Amino acid sequence: MRELVRLVKSGELGRVLHVEAHFSNEVAGTFTEWRYSVGESPAGGLTGTGIHVLDTMIAIAGPVRRVQGLLLSHKPAPDPLDSLSVLLEFASGISGTLAAVRSTPMYLRMHAFGRNASAEALGRTELVVRRSGAEPQHLNFAPVDTVRANLEAFAEAVAGRTPYPIPTSEMLDTVAAFEAIAEAVRSDGRIREV
Repeated sequence: MRELVRLVKSGELGRVLHVEAHFSNEVAGTFTEWRYSVGESPAGGLTGTGIHVLDTMIAIAGPVRRVQGLLLSHKPAPDPLDSLSVLLEFASGISGTLAAVRSTPMYLRMHAFGRNASAEALGRTELVVRRSGAEPQHLNFAPVDTVRANLEAFAEAVAGRTPYPIPTSEMLDTVAAFEAIAEAVRSDGRIREV
């Protein structure tokens, strides 16, 4: 994901027009009970894992302006089975789609579509870059323990040695988008302003 964000911010993809994200997993049956509570987890798979791709979408496209969402529940907790589909409009003019499915085999994808190229992260270690008139470029990266890296980054920030890699403004933008998505799915998918 870091390389995808770097490509976008460097301008190598050209003007970004659309972003797509999907994060599904089959660990919902092992979550603690708060993740099943409608009050604590109002947007299905967005709360447990989808929030991470929403973070990346905001890092790429900026704050969300409007959302429309649909949550379909097929089986209640424990081990819920549901699907979430979200349409996003970012304040930057970029459009986006986000999907999350609980419980299904693990699948992670983030795709940024620019005027000059697109970059698609597949899973945690693969990136495919597509440019007009060229064969797709497949890049593979060493696996990273992201939980450990996050805790180490937090410790470094608390100690005052380095800034935390996610700016506070992006965290607040993610919370605002999450709240709008949760409200949209509670109200039968109506469009919500952020």
